[in-house]
Amino acid sequence: MTNLRNRKLQIQNAQHKGSNLWSKFGINNPASLNLKDIAYALGVHILEGCLQCGDAYLIRKGNKGLIRLSNSISNRGRRRFAIAHELGHWELHIMHSQIFVCTEEDMIPSYQSSTLETEANSFASGLLMPDEFFRKSMEWPPNINNLQNLADDYDTSLTATALRYVELANDYCAVISSTKGIIRWWKVSPDWEKKLWLNCGSQIPHNSYAHDLCGESEYSIKSGVTDLSTWFEVKDTDLSQEIIEESVYFPNYNQILSLIWLC
Repeated sequence: MTNLRNRKLQIQNAQHKGSNLWSKFGINNPASLNLKDIAYALGVHILEGCLQCGDAYLIRKGNKGLIRLSNSISNRGRRRFAIAHELGHWELHIMHSQIFVCTEEDMIPSYQSSTLETEANSFASGLLMPDEFFRKSMEWPPNINNLQNLADDYDTSLTATALRYVELANDYCAVISSTKGIIRWWKVSPDWEKKLWLNCGSQIPHNSYAHDLCGESEYSIKSGVTDLSTWFEVKDTDLSQEIIEESVYFPNYNQILSLIWLC
């Protein structure tokens, strides 16, 4: 229990350090957040090019650093998150390594992720979508339309935006990512933590709207009312409630993103 509490504090601290760069550099709105300028001010140069492995890496030599970013990342929001992730390593992990090579897998939530990668992700979320500003921009419900508007405002990917929304939500909601019919990762809002469980690596539930998207080849959305137990192992019987599920298939990533909230 103590280790879990310490890890949560480390993650919160990483997030705050990312957010604090807004006040350090006088940033007062998402449009003025220039990651290359911030990196330069911190002593880090960003170079895009072909990488044989990984989405990005960081090399540190003394007080100077280089972020190499793969030019194969087509989504601007993903590129920005990769840069912010490497800046997290730069600011947080000077005592751990002089070289970090990070893949797409390192930049998604995972209960098996290393503490360093989780901290870098939290730093990136705090830098790109700080609590103070992001909470004021959130609109209920967390459907594709509302999340896409947030993603446009903060110049972030829809996936990163959905994760941040769920993390900060005061109401019951969740986000689940699946690939090739298999659940890769999931996150629930604070009020659902410790009350729900879902096994990563399990198949998409057959009675879910996400399952209807399996086999699609074009961008598609399915939504409707279902039960919470369709997706989750419900540890509290009082939580057996109807939910809205909105699932979207992204052909470029072969990904289904499922958004869930209480009716």
